[in-house]
Amino acid sequence: MSETISIVCPHCSARLNAKAALIGQRRPCPKCKKEILIAPAPTEDDTAEKKTSGAEGNNGRLGSSGEGGLANQIAAAAAEGLTSHRFLLRLNRHHLYYICDRSKVFASWENNGQGWQVRAQSGMVSAVRNQHLLPQQGDFRLVEIHTEHTAEGIRLRGLTCYRLADRWALRSLARGDDEIVEKIVDYAGLNRDQKNAIRFALRERFMHDVWQDAGPLTDFLGNADYHSHQVLCSE
Repeated sequence: MSETISIVCPHCSARLNAKAALIGQRRPCPKCKKEILIAPAPTEDDTAEKKTSGAEGNNGRLGSSGEGGLANQIAAAAAEGLTSHRFLLRLNRHHLYYICDRSKVFASWENNGQGWQVRAQSGMVSAVRNQHLLPQQGDFRLVEIHTEHTAEGIRLRGLTCYRLADRWALRSLARGDDEIVEKIVDYAGLNRDQKNAIRFALRERFMHDVWQDAGPLTDFLGNADYHSHQVLCSE
């Protein structure tokens, strides 16, 4: 039997059980349907230990490695209430990511070992090897496409959109896959051109049958809701 952990929904305070293998991923709460980060509910001992040890050894920041591992870092963040400010701890290896400027997809990432790819005249190229293409400033959105691998194949499960810092955000694409999460400053909606760009990118990436079970996502990308930052498909 797979190990489970106890979690608490920060939106509706429901106490839930989740597979330990999902730690660090995001899933919709079965009670209120809002997305939550899978992290162990802090105990009194965890909170006390965190207060006494402090975060000085890591300058108060959470990384993808270090003493205790990612699971303990997530638990420590939950104990201090930091998860609502960090948005993402790292890119989810099962999801896809796109970065949009005001009208098109500028960069993309998937867990294939190639790192971030950025738009050039010849197509998408490596951000690491083409740092001159990375702007110093601009209005950019990080779009997280939730996917799930099932026995029937890959399925689209939703979308979450984040606003990136106006300055230096995209320069981080050349420093590593996960560096961009530190540049997230808020949730954000998508304008019409951005929605069209994401819809086109997904239709190029996936066969038609993948879209059949993603009605809420396709509806969202085609409607005039330019304020909502998230849509989730029922499982």
